[in-house]
Amino acid sequence: MSARPSPIFRNVSSKVGIIAAFTALNLATDYMLTGLPNVKFMDAFYFIATFEFGLSVGLPVVCFTRTAYAIVNPLGAAPGFLIVFLVVGDSMYVLSGYLSRRFRLVEKESSAGDRVLSIGLIGLFSALGFDLITNFGTGLSMVGGSSLQSHLWGALVFGLITMNFPLPLGIVHEASDFLFFSTLVPSSLALLSRSGLITTGPLGRVIGKRGDNQN
Repeated sequence: MSARPSPIFRNVSSKVGIIAAFTALNLATDYMLTGLPNVKFMDAFYFIATFEFGLSVGLPVVCFTRTAYAIVNPLGAAPGFLIVFLVVGDSMYVLSGYLSRRFRLVEKESSAGDRVLSIGLIGLFSALGFDLITNFGTGLSMVGGSSLQSHLWGALVFGLITMNFPLPLGIVHEASDFLFFSTLVPSSLALLSRSGLITTGPLGRVIGKRGDNQN
């Protein structure tokens, strides 16, 4: 099964409009879910943006969304250095969306149920990657060490421990992403396809029959 190329935009304004729309959607849902720590629709939207529109849309959406939310956050602004780790962590969803499209990872499953499960697992492991990266970044500012190696190791251990202690926020994040990816992502891609915004692309092959997957 050959790799699938990313879409080509007719003009810059269409790309800017899509980036702005996804960024606004992410921020709106982030503020809406402020009272539910680590429950975020934006993770799924990162994946959708990259899966359908490519890295040139997914990466700017991550940078704009995360920077804005980290600075203007109801729970307090994030330190400057941590914003870098947050952007890198969110880029896990961009990477998973890119690889899923590029190498048709979801399409390799034999049934619609298996494909939906695969999308859910992609969300779960992307969330795990985000949590490891961001908790490690937090650990760097919280843990000291007599050498660089001990500092890095201490930050990693700190991140692993605090990921689910004293509250299981890591588990909440991974479980909610599994749920949103297995439900919100397929339905959102279907809506985009039926709206006519996407005239070609992998959508039908993600949720359709195996026989429709061949080019």
